[in-house]
Amino acid sequence: VKTAGGTQPASKEDFLRLMTAQLRQQNPLNPMQDMDFTGQLAQLQALEEQVAMTKSMQTMRLDSQLQSATSMIGKYVTGLDENGKEVTGLVKKSSQGNDQINVMLEDGTTVPVGNISNVWNSAGSMLSEIGNSTALVGMYVEAGVDPKTQAPIQGIVQSVSVVNDTIQLQL
Repeated sequence: VKTAGGTQPASKEDFLRLMTAQLRQQNPLNPMQDMDFTGQLAQLQALEEQVAMTKSMQTMRLDSQLQSATSMIGKYVTGLDENGKEVTGLVKKSSQGNDQINVMLEDGTTVPVGNISNVWNSAGSMLSEIGNSTALVGMYVEAGVDPKTQAPIQGIVQSVSVVNDTIQLQL
């Protein structure tokens, strides 16, 4: 269907208007063949199914994004805000609006989930992981195999440190 803004797919209402006009204008002495009419009804049914599937897919996409956004609460994110400006901050809540899912940072900035490029644990989570790791000090651990020497990596944990945001155990 041509509109002022360009070409758009025909809607169910457009299809029904065209079919009704065709039925109204047909020659009573030479009516539309049953097969033609059945074909058009099948097209209408296919259009309705396509519309229903599109709505279902959109709902599933929003549900998935909402789950993702909810899992980001308490974590830091980097992304583009609604104005396209790069922002970084701690996620305080998630919300749905204008057919998209957003997260709100602690400073009140809203970031659409689709615009988030990086997610990482908050400092509190890192501290918790460090706390769990320090409980290993004095314990014997096996940590796999050294890729260079193929020797097992094992020993008693002497200390715990953080290097480049990674927790490391010194054996």
